[in-house]
Amino acid sequence: MKDEKARGERLRAIRKKAGYSSAEKFAETHGFSAATVRSAENGNRPLTVRNAKLFATQLGVTWQWLYFGDDKHPEAEYAEAVEYLKTLHPRRRAAILQMLRTEAELAQEDQQHTPESR
Repeated sequence: MKDEKARGERLRAIRKKAGYSSAEKFAETHGFSAATVRSAENGNRPLTVRNAKLFATQLGVTWQWLYFGDDKHPEAEYAEAVEYLKTLHPRRRAAILQMLRTEAELAQEDQQHTPESR
């Protein structure tokens, strides 16, 4: 909940700085739902990575800054990967997830066989 509030505060601040007096004006200008923008600003509904990307593009900031509070947040790539996976057909998503599990298992085995782990 704390993250959502902080995201909403960043969204509201940058929207005002960009010259939009209200969430409604920003939404109307760019074809977004006013309720979605307002809810994200108030922290009532989570700001999705997808919406962070859409809003950030119109506001002249990076989606990483809007979503995480900085441009170099280590979880930015993970969030983007999750959003991408959501767009895939369930069978393709399952295949990719299985591949990732296999890679994680192999990495864990490699780690167990390194000199530092003995």
